[in-house]
Amino acid sequence: MCRLRKTCVCVLFVVMFVWVIPFPALAQDSLTAQYASVSGLSLSYPAGWMVIDEGSFIALTNDLAAINADVLSSGTVGIVVIDPVAVAWLLGDSSTLSVADIDFVTAALLGAGQGEWELLDAEAIAIADRSATRVTARSAVADGLILIIDFDDGKNVVVAAMTPPGEMDQTEELVRAVAASVEYAPMWRAMLQGHTDYVKAVAFSPDGAQIASASNDGTARVWDVATGAEVRTLAHGNWVQAVAFSPDGALIATGGIEGFGGVVRVWDAAVGELVAELVHAGQVNSVAFSPDGALIASGAENDPSIHLWTFDGTWQEIASLSGHADWIQAVAFSPDGARLASAAVDGTARVWDVASGTELLVLEHPDVVNSIAFSPVAALIVTGSEGGIVRLWDAATGDPVAELAGHLGAVTAVAFSPDGALIASGSHDKTIRVWAFDGAWQEKATLKGHSDWIRSVDFSPDGTLLGSGSDDGNVILWEAPR
Repeated sequence: MCRLRKTCVCVLFVVMFVWVIPFPALAQDSLTAQYASVSGLSLSYPAGWMVIDEGSFIALTNDLAAINADVLSSGTVGIVVIDPVAVAWLLGDSSTLSVADIDFVTAALLGAGQGEWELLDAEAIAIADRSATRVTARSAVADGLILIIDFDDGKNVVVAAMTPPGEMDQTEELVRAVAASVEYAPMWRAMLQGHTDYVKAVAFSPDGAQIASASNDGTARVWDVATGAEVRTLAHGNWVQAVAFSPDGALIATGGIEGFGGVVRVWDAAVGELVAELVHAGQVNSVAFSPDGALIASGAENDPSIHLWTFDGTWQEIASLSGHADWIQAVAFSPDGARLASAAVDGTARVWDVASGTELLVLEHPDVVNSIAFSPVAALIVTGSEGGIVRLWDAATGDPVAELAGHLGAVTAVAFSPDGALIASGSHDKTIRVWAFDGAWQEKATLKGHSDWIRSVDFSPDGTLLGSGSDDGNVILWEAPR
């Protein structure tokens, strides 16, 4: 992952740590209160302290009135606990910690607003029978302590603390006690790691045995769902922003950037050999196979048209559907293949007749439409938009059916479960929300585990799993809520 991206993440940690954490502490309070986050972190802490849960990290405070303090008064201590997902994103490789890594973590977690830090010591210790690294640091205005705890399989939890100068010695016992109480049991079944940049799309194979992912690291990767092992890598020369399996599982289509335009690539799914390259005027960010596998639809940035490709000895373009006023964000076929839905930056989703290319419906939104999907029986269309709303539409008439509010950021991904009973939506708020119908569509679950924007979601063909891809570079497999 690029260092610039890490720096942006570090700034977030620092802002939360410096401006949310400072508080007068009861440094030797017993740990009588417990907290469990939906991200999988759980810990004990002194009764009366406040917990601030930001998903991948948990901050502890007992005096919110001290948030705006310019200096740390005597007795002030702050603790933040960071889960392995965020640690891996921070370091780029959580399984190895060099001296440079430790120095970087120290600067990232303790640096802003507290002067220049001097790294004092780094030593191997044990925390609750787990291997750990203890790092101490100081600046002119504060003492810092970082405990990096090995939770096995390359997963590290970081516990960081800050006190006024000279007070860490009397606080370290408490910090270690909090660290010893930490457990990590994430909600997800598996995290697939290997990409080194944003994961822009995920798609299950028709038999559910594999999941493919597309990334800005210039690769698409195919993973074994049962073991989490990487099966193969499809190397590209530039960003890969879309991926889809053909209905028979024989082909994989990817979309991405090539030169100043884009390209749809078709691959043999069994061996990973390149079958065809379909040149696009815009940078391809969405691809979809028709249910019979005869067509590929593609949409692109800097191109307001949807392109249809078919195989007649070779793959070639047979139609261009025009009507959108700005570039395409997503495309999706109806279950019978007769219609095609598209989402675009122009604030509309549109439905097209595939045979004639005629525009059938225009679904007006107040903002950019990022994602779109048909329900399994094509009765409904779901869209996700920049304003954070998931919208449901009657697929026959285009009438609005429901608006599902809950996300705190743009909705960039939507998917129906195979039985149509659930909708999954992914967002810039780093969560996946699962919605179920019980007289009305309501939120059933919030899934937290990614440390950056969610870009894609997809249900397995049997509906038992949900896959997601994120800007944190990871693919996560979740048990689908029921």
